Amino acid sequence: MGEQPKALEELVKELPPQFQAEVRDFIEFLLEKRARKPERRLRRTGLVL
Repeated sequence: MGEQPKALEELVKELPPQFQAEVRDFIEFLLEKRARKPERRLRRTGLVL
């Protein structure tokens, strides 16, 4: 059977330090973006086109 995919942490450890820093920055950006963004729900309007 095929190999199991590597864990994210293992993949990041294989990167040079500069790229590891970029990965960390991107993850922090995604977490901040998720925390800022309120959950969006669709709502009905009485608008008739």
